[in-house]
Amino acid sequence: MPLLAVLWAMSSVAGDARAQEPAPSADERAEEGREEGEEGEEGEEGDVEEIARVLSNEAYLETRGRHCAGRGRSQWVVTQLLAAQHNPDGALNHLRVGACFPLIRTPGVLYDYTNIEFGLINDLSPSFVQVGGYLQVTPLSFLQLRVDSSGVVYWPLPTSRTGYNPVDGYGSRYDPAVFPKGTGTVATGWNFNFVANFRAKIPFNEVWALLVVNIFHLGYWDVGDANYYVNLRWDLILQNQDWMFNNEAMLGVESRFNRDFGMRYGFFDSFRHVPESGYDGHQVGIFAMGWWPNPSDAVWDLTPFVRAGMYIDHGFRAETFSIVGGVTTQYRLGDL
Repeated sequence: MPLLAVLWAMSSVAGDARAQEPAPSADERAEEGREEGEEGEEGEEGDVEEIARVLSNEAYLETRGRHCAGRGRSQWVVTQLLAAQHNPDGALNHLRVGACFPLIRTPGVLYDYTNIEFGLINDLSPSFVQVGGYLQVTPLSFLQLRVDSSGVVYWPLPTSRTGYNPVDGYGSRYDPAVFPKGTGTVATGWNFNFVANFRAKIPFNEVWALLVVNIFHLGYWDVGDANYYVNLRWDLILQNQDWMFNNEAMLGVESRFNRDFGMRYGFFDSFRHVPESGYDGHQVGIFAMGWWPNPSDAVWDLTPFVRAGMYIDHGFRAETFSIVGGVTTQYRLGDL
């Protein structure tokens, strides 16, 4: 079920914090005063820097470094992505609990959102679970790199095409009709992922901005003992030890209604490939998401979203439609 890349793409674009962000608390203003006294005055950013502003997925950060969960200091952070999808049908809860540390404190748009984060990762769906660890580095404000590794367990449900389903080869049919209820089995394995996430925001004015996102995902899977099987996460046939990659591209606009809410909408292109078999899967469509920054002290970003598209190249879903919807919630649990 290819939900995780969808969710990363939907949650990767951040908002501009200049003048439109929620007003800081008295404690934050006092802290900023102390920081300015220690570090001295900072000059205003020029027009070129404003146009070139690129943001990580902190949604309402101030122009001075707010590296971790909207703060300029180390934080405990939690990210939860909860979604459901039709065609293929499924649901996924993705949870990351980690420690975030500012990386480069040099002022400027290239470094304002740099950080390093690591911790535990958990993915849970009705028919599989993954548990492991991750390391995420944002060396520049517009570029985020992540590696993660986790153990995998598949199990069957009383529905079609769930659990671990071996097939004869890359060219086998793997639509639900081939796997009636009760054909899946239990299997274990592990997974490694590398993700490179580029995202940029180019403001036109205080209301409108252009959003650009591209996410490259390279994954290695070692699951079960059959020669070939159906990978539920990506809706692909893989060997029991195999590589795949996925690329998610998004182009859209942001409109700000006020400092507390905005909308983002546009077009996406999703492409996945299995190098060993030469298989390509391709989907295009539209997305829309709300954006509610800083709704409480603990929740610093809440983003409901929906995405709908058509498969233009797929093993059996070509010229059919798919829809996914859900919510991304990001928390800060306190200073380290």
